[in-house]
Amino acid sequence: MGEIGNKSRTGMTNSPLMCAKISRSLKGNKCGVGNKSRIGQKRSLEEIEKGKATWVANNYQCSTETREKIRMSKLGNKNCLGKQNALGFTHTQIAKTLMSLRRKGHLVSEETRNKIAEAHKGHPVSKETREKLRQWNLAHRDTLVKIGKKAWEDPDKVATMMSNMLKARHQKPNKLEAQFAEFLNTHFPDEWKYVGNGGAIIGGKCPDFININGKKQLIELYGNYWHKGEYPDTKVRFYKQYGFDTLVLWEADIKTLPEEIMICTIKSFIGG
Repeated sequence: MGEIGNKSRTGMTNSPLMCAKISRSLKGNKCGVGNKSRIGQKRSLEEIEKGKATWVANNYQCSTETREKIRMSKLGNKNCLGKQNALGFTHTQIAKTLMSLRRKGHLVSEETRNKIAEAHKGHPVSKETREKLRQWNLAHRDTLVKIGKKAWEDPDKVATMMSNMLKARHQKPNKLEAQFAEFLNTHFPDEWKYVGNGGAIIGGKCPDFININGKKQLIELYGNYWHKGEYPDTKVRFYKQYGFDTLVLWEADIKTLPEEIMICTIKSFIGG
């Protein structure tokens, strides 16, 4: 009955004297998980894997009572980083820097992102949290502006950001673009690809169609309403600095001109 963990001790509680004896006997023992002697130490990979295997094999689950005890024991604990029960605790600048370095280069998997998204569904941000975020943004406005400006100076970062934003919005071809894509696939198969959904970013701008047959050529569609007052030459010159020739077609021309003329126009552009 004296063996710790023995079934015969189930339901029994050690006396304070016994707890003190056990504590003294475990001091300096690396196996004393949670003992002060473990502070600053890291468990070996073998220890970690063995612990995981034990929990999985025995299907261990903490009871609600145990979880509450753990939560209460960690209230105000500085080691409980980022947890809700540490609310009110302010990390030192050194701690913040260390946490930032640990996360550097860590990429969250698609599966994890989906889990986080699902967990946040139906949980609107409270007014208090929104106000805290607003205050933080105001306090760090200058730093955020500098970081933003620096990011937009890097063409590769701009392309990545623009592509991610368009994909996140689930950008799809509108009715005109879908019809024109079908027209191109019919008369110019394996020649053009729709990239208006972020598939190609050039100089921070997203063209509508790009040539996929070895030629640096683009096709831009100008809607009668959305591009009213714009000059196609501006877009042509912009893409030209990146080595691309651009054909700008207006919505009115696509809808009214005979199909033969549109085919000749694009053939002339490709050949030119």
